[in-house]
Order: sequence, then C-alpha cells, then structure tokens
Amino acid sequence: MSVVSINDVVCGAQICFELEFPEGSRALAKKGAQIIFMPNGNMSPYANNHYVLTQARAIENQCFVITCNGVGVGHGGQFVGESLIVSPTGRIIKKLGSSPDIVTVDIDLEELEQSKQNYQYIDLS
Repeated sequence: MSVVSINDVVCGAQICFELEFPEGSRALAKKGAQIIFMPNGNMSPYANNHYVLTQARAIENQCFVITCNGVGVGHGGQFVGESLIVSPTGRIIKKLGSSPDIVTVDIDLEELEQSKQNYQYIDLS
C-alpha cells in the first residue's frame, strides 16, 4: 500500500473488492492518507454494502473516502452507480445516482482535524 501527495494532500487508492476489508484502508491511513480513492464495480443487489462500507472506512480511518462506481450493464450484472464522497465523520458529502455523471465537489480538509477531536481511531490500532 502506497500513498502519494497531490497538492500537499496525502492520497491513497484501493480498488473494488478491497472496500470490503478494513486492513487496506487502515494501512493507508497509518501512512497518513487524508483521502482514499476507490474505483468500484458494485452490482445489484449489493448497493447497500457499498454505501455502508464506504462510510465505515471513512469513520474508522478518519479520512475522506471517495468511491467511483460503474453504471449500466456489464460483466453479467447491473452496476448500481451511487458513487460517494464521504467525510471522516461518515457524513455523505455527495451521492450520485445510477446514471453517468461527473461532478466537482469542494471538501474541507479541516474536517480531518475535527473528526479527531473526540476520537483517535488510528492511534488505537
């Protein structure tokens, strides 16, 4: 697991099925990731898993998690879309629908420190 700095923001990436396991996200957070990007191919009927686990990874690692999920039909199923931007406290900043879309969203990196005022999850492991 590697992180990179983009405009002084430490970023990490995982792909698809890795969302379902906490260890990879934790490894990135321990390396200082402030944002974790996760391209995804979540399909019906598992939309809720994608939604809940994205929030969980953001909360437990006190970082932003941005998922980009496929839409339409492919690989034997229906992609659900619902790409997400989630804050370190689990707040949904943006949720897209099930059709192709591109958005620009500003995030406030101060939320990283705010999330650590009451909890220090990274220091517990």
